[in-house]
Amino acid sequence: MSYKYGNTSIVRMIGVNPVLIRCAEIALSKSQHDMTIPNFGGLRTPEDQNSLFQKGYSKADGYEKKSYHQTGDALDVIPVIGGYKNEKAFRHFAGNMFSAWQMMIKANENEGYILEWGGHWQNFIDVPHWQIVKR
Repeated sequence: MSYKYGNTSIVRMIGVNPVLIRCAEIALSKSQHDMTIPNFGGLRTPEDQNSLFQKGYSKADGYEKKSYHQTGDALDVIPVIGGYKNEKAFRHFAGNMFSAWQMMIKANENEGYILEWGGHWQNFIDVPHWQIVKR
């Protein structure tokens, strides 16, 4: 089965770096699990970011400390079935993201970015979170 992001996810990706979108689209097309972009999973305003910070969902307050979501260099992706609790789908998708990224590097489509996953972080695990950082 080949999954594609639905209209809601596409709208939520407006303003996100096309390099990251491309990687997520490739990863989803090879996925065994349908994935979606949650509300506030794409580009965020400082107010959106601060609201998530106030609820304890982020370490960035949106003003003093900005999130990669505010620059369009981050994207949250969650499983359609099981949502945030579906660890199997998250891990499978992570493998697909890294495989897609390697493919993009070989094709010189990563534009000098490095891909980072919040599931690898030590101090604040954020499994839905993907971001790209300029070398």
